[in-house]
Amino acid sequence: MLAAGSPGNSNGKGLANAGSAEGGTVDVGERTSSNIRSIWENGMYLKTLRIRGFRGLTEASVEWHKGVNVLVGENNSGKTAIIDALRLSLSLGDGQRDIWIRREDYHVFPNGEMAESIQFDLTWGDLTDEEKGVFIDMLAIPENGEVELQLHVRFDYDHERDRPKRPVYWGGEKEGQAISADVLDIIEHIHLGALRDATRDLAPGRGNQLSRLFLKLASKPEGRDKLAKEISDRIRGVALWGSFPQSRRETHQRASSGSFA
Repeated sequence: MLAAGSPGNSNGKGLANAGSAEGGTVDVGERTSSNIRSIWENGMYLKTLRIRGFRGLTEASVEWHKGVNVLVGENNSGKTAIIDALRLSLSLGDGQRDIWIRREDYHVFPNGEMAESIQFDLTWGDLTDEEKGVFIDMLAIPENGEVELQLHVRFDYDHERDRPKRPVYWGGEKEGQAISADVLDIIEHIHLGALRDATRDLAPGRGNQLSRLFLKLASKPEGRDKLAKEISDRIRGVALWGSFPQSRRETHQRASSGSFA
């Protein structure tokens, strides 16, 4: 799962790093906070991201760790480019994609020439045996001997039509190794955009940040009921929640009915 964004105009962006839903075998309808936590602790995780020719980045590499990762930097230092590189790479098999490559995304060198292509290279580590089987088309064994997953995505530019070409992507170490969209869908991500107005963006209602997260974690009705009950039970156990009676009542009602969306 990927959760990225920035509160207001702060200089930080976050990544909640987990790879797959336990090799893609966990029923989304059965997710609770406990087994989601288990995925974070025991499954594969995004280890590295290499970016070439994207926006202001000629070439950059980022190393990630399990759990929460935070990007901190000045404005226009590349934080958003890193997050968007992940969004573009992880939405290849997603029918709900909300980001695309544009001409403006190609890096422009000091001499004024535009990069011929944009490329993202991602690796995942700490694979379970089950994950190695599910993602066999993406497996690679680098020089250190540790098995990892590799995903490579390249966006070449079509100068004749003056627009980006369709992305070329492959798994493992050799270009041309096909990956099915179904396999890519198993590597889930959730993008939570910047909260420019926290009161509005987090208010109960269809399409808000929390409802998007809720529906992604529990896309099936039975899963929503179970997760909503757990959220409601946990809210009741928070002592300070009593300071907000109106919000508490409304949230309890929505959680109990599973109507966050």
